[in-house]
Amino acid sequence: SRLTRLLAVNSGLEHLEDLHLQRAQLTDEAGAAIAIALARAGTAVKLLKLAGNSGLSRQAARALGCLLAANNSIQELNLDFCKLGDEAGAELLEALARRSEASSALRVLRLDHNGLGAMAAGAAAAALRAGTLPALKELWLHDNAFSPSDKALVRAGWEETEGSRPANAYLGGLEAKEEEKEEEHEEEEEERSK
Repeated sequence: SRLTRLLAVNSGLEHLEDLHLQRAQLTDEAGAAIAIALARAGTAVKLLKLAGNSGLSRQAARALGCLLAANNSIQELNLDFCKLGDEAGAELLEALARRSEASSALRVLRLDHNGLGAMAAGAAAAALRAGTLPALKELWLHDNAFSPSDKALVRAGWEETEGSRPANAYLGGLEAKEEEKEEEHEEEEEERSK
């Protein structure tokens, strides 16, 4: 695509601060090319909005994970409505857990409406517990495919690191509904009886 060729030149990307490509019909390859170009340019991008690009998947998620793991300037990543799926979402989140140092910048991570499930929940909890996201103030996970136990796992990771997080932090989309609380209670009872 023209965008991929343009990004390959890397001309001026080091000065880019905001990149808005919502609903741009990006393919998985284009999303990966964007992340790779930003990483190679040593960009100081603070805001990366790729929401609504349902063509993004594992290749883009892997490249974005590498970008986040190596970049300390990105403050907000918005991937809402990208339909990443559980495996791709997990790859992105696992990259954050593997960072060798804490990211001082990432404050907002939006992953609403992506079909995330158990794998991504485990990766999110691991990333939170790893202590590599001390500035994370908002984690948006609304309308994914999390089970009640997946939600509890992420909430536990969030709560364990609450003291190191900025005040008024927000974990969205994992509020336990009454029927989920009952299911969690039943699961706990089953575990105790084993």
